[in-house]
Amino acid sequence: MQAQRDAQDKENAPIREAQKNFDRITNQDTREYSEQKLIAVMRHDKELVQLLAERGITEPSLEAVDALRNDADLRYDVAVHFLKKLDKMVESSPGSFGARIVRNGEKSNDYMRLPVRTSSREYVAYLALAKISGMFNYKVDSADVFQDVNERNEIVLNQHRHASDMLV
Repeated sequence: MQAQRDAQDKENAPIREAQKNFDRITNQDTREYSEQKLIAVMRHDKELVQLLAERGITEPSLEAVDALRNDADLRYDVAVHFLKKLDKMVESSPGSFGARIVRNGEKSNDYMRLPVRTSSREYVAYLALAKISGMFNYKVDSADVFQDVNERNEIVLNQHRHASDMLV
């Protein structure tokens, strides 16, 4: 088990490096936003509640937000949880997601300095984790005024953010 985790840690080192880029935007506002997101997700995601409880986090709080940002092992476990949850959601209801999430190809994003081979669903899990760990710049997100759906009500823009909202 430890050898598997060591191999995964080595493989995911670039993702952990990307976390450092977001540490610079963390502030009291982003932490409070994340606390509210954590309150909401803990109401309906019992598997996440159990995972957090195993780490001593039984209530949503700013301290829980900070732990989700600073504890690398906890971050990894929550990200894996979100990724598995997203896979199940897409499998059971693909029409609820944009084509890029369903297809799950590689996602590139210079702003976040993601590793070259990050899948769309990994990116969604990363966004969901950012939203509950104080690392999501919600002010930029809320300023987005683009039309997200087309005339057939299919998600065409912001597919990854929509999917991350469905996780949290």
